Amino acid sequence: APYLSPSLLTDAYNAVLKLRSRKLRVDALTALAASLPPQQQRQALNEALAAVQQIADASMRAEMLVTLVPHVRLEALPQALAVSQPNKWSRYRAVDLAARAGRLAEAGLSEEALGVARRVEAEPVRAGLLAELAGRLPPLQREPLLAEALAAARQVEWADKRSQALAAVAAGQAGAARSATLGEALEAARQAGWDLVRVQALLRLVPVLSPWQRLRALADAWITARRMQPAALRPRAMAANWRARRATRA
Repeated sequence: APYLSPSLLTDAYNAVLKLRSRKLRVDALTALAASLPPQQQRQALNEALAAVQQIADASMRAEMLVTLVPHVRLEALPQALAVSQPNKWSRYRAVDLAARAGRLAEAGLSEEALGVARRVEAEPVRAGLLAELAGRLPPLQREPLLAEALAAARQVEWADKRSQALAAVAAGQAGAARSATLGEALEAARQAGWDLVRVQALLRLVPVLSPWQRLRALADAWITARRMQPAALRPRAMAANWRARRATRA
């Protein structure tokens, strides 16, 4: 498209509008929009939004919106948000809302981004989003939002996922608060039910832990790896532990 003359771009645009597949039409309009003059670009993205709105399947609609929203101009965001109604599949909804929150934050609409992030039902995703958005706010607004993210992370049911969510929150903290949250993340990782999952959760934390926390995580991971059942998984877990140890010395 960047190499087409204005008349050929217009022909291409008109041809794309005739595509029967809404998915293909959205993809083609999104790709073509970057090469169009501003007025036609807005028109192309509006056509793409209209096509997304006509997609009946909720998961497909969410997937297409995730593709489309980064290209939507700021003035078209309200229409994009209206098109993407929460769908019935929570994992698609989480992806959908997470993408929208990131896009809104990029546009400088922090309050709107927070509203979107708070609607995410999956606690690990919500905690990570809130922590990420907190980093975009002034210090006085950051702390309450990090506290909200921490509360969401603590509600995560599965221990290994809770550990990940807590680590995401800690990334936005400093000093004693960061150390305390990483301590919680470490304890959550140690509570993971399956041996292999526990080792993976512990080793995932190693790069961000303080020196003494790191030693404890590596020791726990090594002990778990050595007694792991089934025994056939032990070499894999022990090798992962050795790699983590070497990485900390590099």
